[in-house]
Amino acid sequence: MSEFAVGARGGTGQMLHVLFAIPAQRLTPVRDADRAIYPLSFRLFVSDTTESLVARLDTTRVFAAREPLRGGMYLTGRLALAVPPGTYRYRLLVEERGSDAGDLVTRDSVVVGALDGARFAASDLVLGREGSGLVWTPGPDTVPLNPLGRFPEGGSVELYYEIYARRARPTTRSCGSGATAGDRCSAGCSAAGRPLCGSSSTRRPTGR
Repeated sequence: MSEFAVGARGGTGQMLHVLFAIPAQRLTPVRDADRAIYPLSFRLFVSDTTESLVARLDTTRVFAAREPLRGGMYLTGRLALAVPPGTYRYRLLVEERGSDAGDLVTRDSVVVGALDGARFAASDLVLGREGSGLVWTPGPDTVPLNPLGRFPEGGSVELYYEIYARRARPTTRSCGSGATAGDRCSAGCSAAGRPLCGSSSTRRPTGR
């Protein structure tokens, strides 16, 4: 499980995104005509350093596949909820329909900055991988994610970030010194209050 924080669309605050990857062996499919479905309930609780509840998300989702997940396969997804700036811990409870028990995962020391555009700030850096099976589409962008947090040796890492400022001018940025020939790096431009978005692709070295 991993997370990242970005500004809410329209400059209205911050969104905490939580990525999950559930191993196939922990899931029981339900047959439905010619497919396998996985009805799951998610309860996400975000608390501050005094254990006061700041935000929560209660949702049920139904995932479908042509065949049941097997072996080293994972069911992946993303949850998002609005939070104010601060330092948090969160707990995610995942339950299958009809089950009396579920899986609880916790994460501590999650820092969310003020990303409403009132002052200059940058979002978390989102590290993604093409072909991971999970993407996020903030506006016109399509951002590959990486719920397993794994990158194959010799593969590439997709980087995404947003920059916020009250007065933003059209901007272009080049790739940093870690990028190699053939890598791409682009940045959008924005009117006042909208984030500047950047992305790049960097190849992971094959040696140790």
